[in-house]
Amino acid sequence: IRASFLLDDGTVVDVSGNPELAFEFTEGMEYYTIVKHRNHLEVMSAVPFTFSPDPLSASVGDLTIPDSVYGGNSLGVDEIEPGILALYSGEADQDGVIASTDNNFYWRVQSGLWYGYYIADFNLDGNVLPTDRTFYWRPNSGHWSQIP
Repeated sequence: IRASFLLDDGTVVDVSGNPELAFEFTEGMEYYTIVKHRNHLEVMSAVPFTFSPDPLSASVGDLTIPDSVYGGNSLGVDEIEPGILALYSGEADQDGVIASTDNNFYWRVQSGLWYGYYIADFNLDGNVLPTDRTFYWRPNSGHWSQIP
């Protein structure tokens, strides 16, 4: 497990901004990669990656391209433009489903809060407003994570 930042362009970097993430691993083994975000559905790589102490020989994972995530391109990810996948927003309680509980127990309770780090801030602008529900939770409701 590694704490990281997900940038606007989809790049994952460590807490220092380095895109070469360091993990503890056993050489010769392959690992599936899971991306979890505080209020998005989580995804897992469709194929395992090989880690290496030498960044030049390590696998490069790009979970934004079609067929790169476990379960295909249908429920856990959204094709935001042709050939580009993104995580679905609106998953406040982290149960793997964007459902009414995310709206009723999180968005409704936090609605109107400004300038903070709120789980119901689905568009990540620091505020919990009707736009979070209208443009993120509502159209994504009913989608679920495809991680086994």
